Amino acid sequence: MTGADSCLVPPGENIKALPVSEAQDVFDRSRALFECRIMWDDVSCWWPRAPLDARALPDDILQTEADQNTIVATIRNCGVVSVFVCDLNDANRGVYCGPLDIETLHWAKLALQSEFIAIFSFNPSLVLIGFQWLSLSAIGGHKALIEDVVRALGGEMLMSKKLREWAQSYGEPTVRAAHHMAKWSNWDNL
Repeated sequence: MTGADSCLVPPGENIKALPVSEAQDVFDRSRALFECRIMWDDVSCWWPRAPLDARALPDDILQTEADQNTIVATIRNCGVVSVFVCDLNDANRGVYCGPLDIETLHWAKLALQSEFIAIFSFNPSLVLIGFQWLSLSAIGGHKALIEDVVRALGGEMLMSKKLREWAQSYGEPTVRAAHHMAKWSNWDNL
């Protein structure tokens, strides 16, 4: 089973499943945007690949509508209009293309229900990763885009504080995951 057949919710009219050969090409190209990082022992997660600037988002981008609106508006102002969506752990689930909007984010969460859902574009480079198992997200992109998103969400200090508070409310191993993501976001000294 591949593509739209493997989705729990069919794509809306603005979200299209790519043909298998094109989907595989996009999935393969997306590996330049993501890397798998080890957090501890055998626990790993996907993260935006350097040279993309990356930050942890203290909420699940696929879940928190207030932040979704802010992030979508900020990213669209930086020139990203359409995005690809996929399950980073399973190329057989297909790759989809749709507008960068709230409908696409909601569909991705409901349809894929995966540990790692990626929403990305190549030009300009943008990465949003929803960590379903942690209710966290990561964003990666060029420095100016990330600075705009961070500013729109209240700044580095507030985002770092929200990440720590979020982690403490869930306890171990979430605290460990948040520690790694804070380090990868260059928040060690905040």
